[in-house]
Amino acid sequence: TPFNCGNIYASKFIGSVIQSEALMSRYIPSRREECLENARKAADLLISLASPEGTPLAHIPPTYYDSFLATGLKPEQVTIVGAADPDAQLMTMTFDPLYALRGYLALYDASGEKKYFDEAIEMMRTYDRLVDSEGFVPKKLYIRTGEGVNQDGALTGDLLILIQQFHDQYGITEFDP
Repeated sequence: TPFNCGNIYASKFIGSVIQSEALMSRYIPSRREECLENARKAADLLISLASPEGTPLAHIPPTYYDSFLATGLKPEQVTIVGAADPDAQLMTMTFDPLYALRGYLALYDASGEKKYFDEAIEMMRTYDRLVDSEGFVPKKLYIRTGEGVNQDGALTGDLLILIQQFHDQYGITEFDP
């Protein structure tokens, strides 16, 4: 029987947890190490679920935590409850992983652990490859090919803010338009 799962947005929810825990580590000194450990565990989980290096969506964690990527099941064994498109488990939302990226940067800022900064850089490099000649990124992508599901593209303010953050805060200019 197929494995049913709800729409559990891993990148969005877990990325927000990483960011929150990293920020709390700064403002609650008595809980600093606990908060950083929570953030690390959450970040390491998303990193472990991300598409591997050498794939079209390298370093991009999945939209749906319980998708076949996380369960190890074959695509035909997975059904996402409420998904209008039967191939939804083979797709990812483009902008949800930006929550993870922001979480990695917050964790790096709080802990100084370069591993998380490096992961954020690699995610940005993948996004940089996805941008078309007009500066748009597909809203939804096929995981295996990195191709847009349709012609819907977006120029997201979140991505532009991250580009500016890399430039202004970290002196990284490789993503500048």
